[in-house]
Amino acid sequence: MPDVTISIGGRQFQVSCQEGEEDYLHAAAKMLDDEAQVLSDQVGRMPEARMLLMAGLLLADKTANVEDKIAEARAELAEREAELAGLRNMVIEPERIEVPVIPASVTDAMAEMAARASLYRTESRWGLYHYRVDFPDQDDGEWFYHSRLFKDEDGQMASGKRPIADYLVSLGEEKDAYRKMRVQKAANE
Repeated sequence: MPDVTISIGGRQFQVSCQEGEEDYLHAAAKMLDDEAQVLSDQVGRMPEARMLLMAGLLLADKTANVEDKIAEARAELAEREAELAGLRNMVIEPERIEVPVIPASVTDAMAEMAARASLYRTESRWGLYHYRVDFPDQDDGEWFYHSRLFKDEDGQMASGKRPIADYLVSLGEEKDAYRKMRVQKAANE
């Protein structure tokens, strides 16, 4: 067993320890010496036994504080581990989302309505929105109306015209803007 000399509170002590534990003994003695130094700075010189007792009590108080904190940390860790285990075992039901589906009969009817409306109007108007190769010109005399689709007495789809209400603002040149654009486009081709 090696003998080690340690210094606590300015006093030398001869201590024995197991082989290989010298560094641990020096570290422990340093902690005790730090507490003894605080006592010595505050109180001044005191008997050796009292100095060792008080330094040991201060060190024991710090150790108890650390042990309390370790116990709190372990308790919180245990809570988190239990919470994590609960989350791992949790079965999450997917949220049900309802998406409206338009029946094929409705989409077919809408497509037919669009086709009938386009075929009913025998002119071109609004640029590419309603352009017919077989009737490329705008015809305000015949078609300055709203086209309408409706069901007739037999429940069949029918077409008709409805007059356009008077504008609150004069159309002026805007009325002929589409025609002018078409003429300009044709001139550039």
